[in-house]
Amino acid sequence: MNIRKQVKKFQKAYEDSFEDIRKRYNLTMKEIMVLNYLNNNKEKNTSKDLVDAVMATKSHISLSVDNLAQKGIIEKIQDKEDKKIVHLILTDRFHDLLDEISKRSKYLTEKTIENISKKDIEITENTLKKILDNIENLIVEINNTKN
Repeated sequence: MNIRKQVKKFQKAYEDSFEDIRKRYNLTMKEIMVLNYLNNNKEKNTSKDLVDAVMATKSHISLSVDNLAQKGIIEKIQDKEDKKIVHLILTDRFHDLLDEISKRSKYLTEKTIENISKKDIEITENTLKKILDNIENLIVEINNTKN
């Protein structure tokens, strides 16, 4: 099995499933991912948190955040104690959009793991965690050889 090919197939199905929402609200997939993350992680709401969680570049997150702020979907609030930190807060005006994204995401997750036992899911999560740890270690090793 070609894992890379399977991941691309899943990514395309995931993106295609949000096409109607993207068109209706004039959003990119990254913007939907940002909104979904912020909606589910109220306390981890900085651009840095988003870069780590959504696995996107700083420039992609910055562009998405700026677009969402321009549309009035999120607000940028400077931290009271550390002026360098900006919190990204969802506005109250877009409950329908956020609810729709949340329901769609939940449905996709449920369908993705349908007919898979909790034990198999746990094994898969543990295996993926090990793979990601190996990738992180490899990145550190590559960066150390550059210096």
